[in-house]
Amino acid sequence: MKTAWLILLSILLSFELYGQKIVLTGFVGDEHNFPVSYARIHNALNLQEHTATDSSGHFRLEIASDTIPVPVQIYSPDYETKVISVSTSGDITVYLDHNRPGNGVNQRNDISQRYLGYSQHKLTPVFQISYDFLKVDFSGYSGLLDSTNIARLGKDDQIEYQIGGLLSNYSFGIGFGRNVSNYHNPGDSIFRKYYSSQIGLHLGAHFPIGSHFVAGLDAGFKNYRYRMVNKFQLEDQTLTSYLKHPELDIRFNQPVVNSCIEFIYRTDLPVDETFMDFTIGGYFGIESYLSKQTYIYSRNDRLFSDSNVRLPKFIYGIRIGLLIKNDIYGGQN
Repeated sequence: MKTAWLILLSILLSFELYGQKIVLTGFVGDEHNFPVSYARIHNALNLQEHTATDSSGHFRLEIASDTIPVPVQIYSPDYETKVISVSTSGDITVYLDHNRPGNGVNQRNDISQRYLGYSQHKLTPVFQISYDFLKVDFSGYSGLLDSTNIARLGKDDQIEYQIGGLLSNYSFGIGFGRNVSNYHNPGDSIFRKYYSSQIGLHLGAHFPIGSHFVAGLDAGFKNYRYRMVNKFQLEDQTLTSYLKHPELDIRFNQPVVNSCIEFIYRTDLPVDETFMDFTIGGYFGIESYLSKQTYIYSRNDRLFSDSNVRLPKFIYGIRIGLLIKNDIYGGQN
């Protein structure tokens, strides 16, 4: 009979513990007992149960768990992450140490450690769109192009789409872009079409500034390609006009190397709300010719070479991006 009562009591206790609710309140401070504001606190087994300290360092967290004890993680960018075990409701005080060289991972300097949902040991997929304010001068080809083509060719800004990755503070990416525009000069009967495209390889290093801003260095290789097609309208293909303005289909290729400094604002959205973050920023830098000659191809594949296509040495633009959180179930390391 005594054994039966013990078994029944064990069953009742197990039902009571299963799915019990823990209400945790307390204070988070540093080693000098100053409050740590806006520190993130979450159930390490369920990232949807999270909260943050207020400006005075106090917090309240509700946890519904069938696992006892519950690991609770406390994280702030400028401090070492701490994990504590909690079994019952109550009021606690937690002290965090500032990051110092030699204290393991320095979260102040590692981008992935500053944001929830990322691991420095995993690759973060990155998608970006760059808008280059880039104008190219073709005035050196006055012997080949008329004034309308010189004025229009290379005057469209460049849009580049990048796909790449971020590993800790380092990034890589492949970029490509294409733009097409049409133009008709009322003074002649030529249908003009202009193409501009680019393909490039990018490598970079990024360093956090504060809680949301990032500074970066980006270097890479690009090949710019400009193409123009001039065709007569059907009603005006007379021999005289054809000899005066022969139809043209010419491609200009110019490989370059560049280096830029960029400043980016990066969001830090909770992992239970979204699996991504967004970036927006600007960049500026320099660009130099990889080859001293511009490679020119005509419609019949005849090759010319010249150095009269002038790209600007100073480049600048704006950039927006999307990052996919790579560790939404693991939290911070």
